[in-house]
Amino acid sequence: MALPRGRLREAAFLLARALHDDPFAEWFIPDERRRSRVLRLVEGASLADARGFGEVRVAVADGALVGATAWLPPGAHRQGPARQLRQVPRLLRAATQVRRRAADALRVAAAERQAHPGVPHWWLVVVGVDPSRQGMGAGGRMVEALVRRADREEHPAYLRTTNERNLGFYVRYGFEVVDEVRPVPSAPPMWLLWRDPGH
Repeated sequence: MALPRGRLREAAFLLARALHDDPFAEWFIPDERRRSRVLRLVEGASLADARGFGEVRVAVADGALVGATAWLPPGAHRQGPARQLRQVPRLLRAATQVRRRAADALRVAAAERQAHPGVPHWWLVVVGVDPSRQGMGAGGRMVEALVRRADREEHPAYLRTTNERNLGFYVRYGFEVVDEVRPVPSAPPMWLLWRDPGH
């Protein structure tokens, strides 16, 4: 279902919990409390941006959010000044938490932009399920909704993951690893995955 009005903050907290033990997040922000704060801010910015396109979906159980995903439609990965400006408050607050890693953050962002495919595609920006509900199918249902839509519209889909454990999950939905990127030599790798329509 679409993210209900007024529950974006709750969804950002959920994604922060879901991504807390991601290898890249652990490398980038070793301090656990600081990592939680940064993830909430960064994922909140991603959700707010995707919500502008109506593309934030959540899984709900007993009235509580248990999963959240954000994706962007073809062409929307290129952010104009107005969209960037809307994200500034959250991202500035996140930047104050990772000042020492600012250069690394810029290198990672540049590598992501450079690796991003140039052809129209759906971009799965983030998907996460509350750790207490993982393995129960909520993540799969959210990803399946995206790939069905991409297939209907005959568009490919793209995502990146920094957790090797996720690769098998995405492969089940037709994604294939097309590249492995390590923007900073000491960082864990980032895998780029692509799915052709109907795959």
